[in-house]
Amino acid sequence: MAEVLEMGPTDLALAVLTFLLMGYLASQAYGHLAAQVAPAPSAPTPPPKKAAKPKEELLKPVAKKAGIPDYSLERLAAESSATKLLLGCKGRVFDASSNQMYGPEGSYNMFIGVDASVALAKMRFDAECLDASKLHWSRDLDEKELNILEEWVTKFEEKYPTVAYIKDDLKLKV
Repeated sequence: MAEVLEMGPTDLALAVLTFLLMGYLASQAYGHLAAQVAPAPSAPTPPPKKAAKPKEELLKPVAKKAGIPDYSLERLAAESSATKLLLGCKGRVFDASSNQMYGPEGSYNMFIGVDASVALAKMRFDAECLDASKLHWSRDLDEKELNILEEWVTKFEEKYPTVAYIKDDLKLKV
């Protein structure tokens, strides 16, 4: 014969709590397993690339800060040396001395002492692109290239101090 167990109120409360706890743990385990089996969420989308600016906006003169001198292209070339790595870009002169890639043995040394705007925008590094008297950013770049140049300026502004502005830069415009 089967025996019947007698349960008091405490035993009944413990049985109900045990049943509820087992249900909770089962639902947690199911959620964990479902997450393991479910396809991984797609990678977050990167922030949108900066919208291209119109050509008219990209050709506006540089807003000069007080106390920063103007350099002619000749002075830019003369002030640049093996230890003072000055790079001209879109009317500004940046001091890239902290990056030896621009130094005498560096692969970017061709940009030192010149206005490298056209060469950077076109990604062409021949003598013509590195000579602002032959090709000038304000007259010889299309809208796409001007936007590329603007990205270079932003990059340089984040990494290197602006030590001068290129004197009469927009007067080279024809």
